[in-house]
Amino acid sequence: MRQKAKKGTLKKVLRYIRRYSFFVGLSVLLAAASVAATLYIPILTGDAVDYIIGPGNVDFAAIFKILVQIGVIIGLAALAQWMMSLINNRITYRVVRDIRNEAFGKLQKLRTRKGQLAKRNTGKHRACIHVYQIFFPHQAL
Repeated sequence: MRQKAKKGTLKKVLRYIRRYSFFVGLSVLLAAASVAATLYIPILTGDAVDYIIGPGNVDFAAIFKILVQIGVIIGLAALAQWMMSLINNRITYRVVRDIRNEAFGKLQKLRTRKGQLAKRNTGKHRACIHVYQIFFPHQAL
């Protein structure tokens, strides 16, 4: 039963996130770019090591070019991660805003007891935050 409730909550939160599918897709692309850049750095490091043939036989010009490439890739990976965190925060805060707006819209239409309303709204906000933490565990809320 508890598993069923979690699936229902996830579906509700995904319904809100669907409105921001462009940003979700962009976030996934940035994550892929960041991972690719991070995995490419050891390959470049290996290429730099290949230019060290022996004592006194080092191609410093080629190694410098590779070090510049590594620096650029590190900068691009950092930029991708920074942009991804901005986009993820934008998605999260907009989804929470949408949930709040919907809740207050229903509040104006319905007359409920104070305790019931607080439980409903708190549950939706917690569910949204929980889903965000599942998909983006390295991001702070």
